Amino acid sequence: MKYLFVLLLGLMITGCNMGMPEDFDYGHVSNGRYVNKYFGLTMKLPEGWTMKSRAGLDSLDEIGNKLIAGNDMKKKAMLKVSAISNADLFMASEPMADSLSSPYTASMILQAENVKRFGTIKSGEDYLRECRKTIMNSTFKYDKVDEEFTAAPINGTEFYSMGAKKAFNGVELQQKYFSAIVKGFSLNIILTYYTQEQLDEMMKSVGTLRIKRRKD
Repeated sequence: MKYLFVLLLGLMITGCNMGMPEDFDYGHVSNGRYVNKYFGLTMKLPEGWTMKSRAGLDSLDEIGNKLIAGNDMKKKAMLKVSAISNADLFMASEPMADSLSSPYTASMILQAENVKRFGTIKSGEDYLRECRKTIMNSTFKYDKVDEEFTAAPINGTEFYSMGAKKAFNGVELQQKYFSAIVKGFSLNIILTYYTQEQLDEMMKSVGTLRIKRRKD
């Protein structure tokens, strides 16, 4: 069995260094539930899944940046600037013993990007449109990335979704992206999977996401 996932959302939109608010919260996991006070967010995680450490997330960001930029120095510089406005909130990965139906494990990532100064980004749909441009211009070429974005509300929060596929070592890697604008941030969920069973398990968790709305 092999552990693999592809992280390519270190950068969605570039060109402006906005940083993070002083009260920004990366959140924490308690009793199998992710809690983030800044976004008023709670979400139940798949039972028994492994949480990635902060150092591990930083390492995976480096991998994602290489996939996006390759040897393009301009893209590398833009990624370095944009990192200040991006935050990986958590990553959970499927236990190896549960992935016997697939040669690879599934993973779930929650990210946030500060988009307050981008006047054209008003919805998750707007953000995914920019996300798609980044993916299509990256050095890691997907076989298919959805051109249309689907409204996918989750417990009252207006998310939009996008799918992507890539044949990888004889297996079809699939990703599902969800994005919503919350408190001036694009809040992004990225699911990486190889079987319908893996997707179903993660969607159960996504379905528990709740955001207590406060004024931005």
